[in-house]
Amino acid sequence: MTHAVSDFNIPRTGTFNFTWDIPSPKNWGKFVEKGLGGWELGSIFTASDGLPFTPIMNGDSVGSFVGGNDYPDLSGASGCSTLTNPGNPSNYLKTQCFTPPPAVVYNGVHYLRFGNAGRNPVQGPGLIDLDFSVIKNTYVPRISETFNVQFRAEMFNILNHPNFLPPVDNSVIFDTSVAGRGIGGPAAAAADLQSGVGAVDSPTATTSRQIQFAVKVIW
Repeated sequence: MTHAVSDFNIPRTGTFNFTWDIPSPKNWGKFVEKGLGGWELGSIFTASDGLPFTPIMNGDSVGSFVGGNDYPDLSGASGCSTLTNPGNPSNYLKTQCFTPPPAVVYNGVHYLRFGNAGRNPVQGPGLIDLDFSVIKNTYVPRISETFNVQFRAEMFNILNHPNFLPPVDNSVIFDTSVAGRGIGGPAAAAADLQSGVGAVDSPTATTSRQIQFAVKVIW
């Protein structure tokens, strides 16, 4: 049994939003008031930590007959106070911070113990998202006091910030199913390091910048 944060744990998150009805000019004439009045701005800003994920070893290195749940060791190498390279999607995980556990021999067979890295030791990429809207309200009192032709321009992820998901598709850091590793016997860790491990290749958590326009009639 392992104790760790849940798969959906996000330690820190913050959200800020505002809506501003821009004051309309007065005593400038009806034409100017119609053009410059009725504007409204809105925005939602969200920032949060990413979801955790677990680097694992492939195969059945510990002889549990349940492959894919074996953890590596933390190497304690220099620069491993954090386990990631933020902003580097092609090499997000610091692979030098992990190593296969040492092999042990039982009844003449080499096994690897469960590594001390445990479950969900790595925090995935964080999220930064800014949505923005511009609204123009035009009231038509000739039809009704509440008749409003509303123009809306809405911009999602206006900063076009890439918000990556955790590299769970590339979380297998060592392949222990190759000959000479795990049940087959010990081998050099470098030879078993998987190509592309830690690279972010999943879809992003948010869309790219999206802009939409709409006209809404409110009566």
